[in-house]
Amino acid sequence: MATVTVPRPVQSDGEGRGLTLFEIDRELDELLDDAEAEAEDNRGQLSEETKQAIEAYLEALHKKVDAIAGYVRYQEIVAETARREEQRLAARKRAAENRVKSLKEMLVYFLLARGLKKMDGELNTISLQKNGQPSLAIDDPSSIPDCFHETSVRFRKTELQALVAQLPDGELRQRLEQALQEELDIAQGAVRSALLQGEAVTGARLYKGHHIRLR
Repeated sequence: MATVTVPRPVQSDGEGRGLTLFEIDRELDELLDDAEAEAEDNRGQLSEETKQAIEAYLEALHKKVDAIAGYVRYQEIVAETARREEQRLAARKRAAENRVKSLKEMLVYFLLARGLKKMDGELNTISLQKNGQPSLAIDDPSSIPDCFHETSVRFRKTELQALVAQLPDGELRQRLEQALQEELDIAQGAVRSALLQGEAVTGARLYKGHHIRLR
């Protein structure tokens, strides 16, 4: 008669918390192999000890699976709650930043209109300072030279390979020509760089604005 070697026992609470899912699966697999050998030597019969061990490990496996699934669902809820909170806080952040921006712009206008450089309170001073870097103003986008306009065109790899291989008449050429007919974005970085280097760019200029400083 074959002897079944019972693996280390599952904890008495029946949840198998003492073993990982992989350990339960491995030891249950070993237990079933031993049980099969025992049944062959005992006319298909299993001892009560073997049956109880198998039942205990099956129960532990089922509860471990449920515990893992529950943990995954809980973490999904945590992630979703965090995502919603992130969106809420991001909206509050944007609103607060917009209020600060609007108020500072109003203060700049107020101080410039009255020819003031600062206003003193009992605990704070609001002062007007020129920006260190000039700001870019696009007065007339249609006047900006073509070399400062840009666009992004997406192609599949196979399309790009075909485009590189040949560029006579064809659908790809028509698509590129169509893209050139559309309104393109202005490469503001290139415009700024050109103006800083003393180049004249029709429709654009640099100006030094002001900002508010709190002390």
